[in-house]
Amino acid sequence: MRWTRSTSDDVVHYRLYRFGSLYTEVWGSTYTDMWVDHGSTYTYTVTAVDEAGNESLVSASGSATTDGDLDAPARPSTFSARTTRA
Repeated sequence: MRWTRSTSDDVVHYRLYRFGSLYTEVWGSTYTDMWVDHGSTYTYTVTAVDEAGNESLVSASGSATTDGDLDAPARPSTFSARTTRA
């Protein structure tokens, strides 16, 4: 996800909220959420935090729905190796 940076000069980081609860702090204006479930919808908001620790008002919310296969394939079950002589 990405957002437009705050226009304030003293912003040091952003707080990302998922479903209204603080989820993580970010030092840029993009974030990839790797902790999601297949076929689920997530709602996010972001705030800016300045050098003094003051937090801005909450941004408008944005939602994302995961799709695709997020599950790793099953591991190979049989593996063997042998040494051969030339």
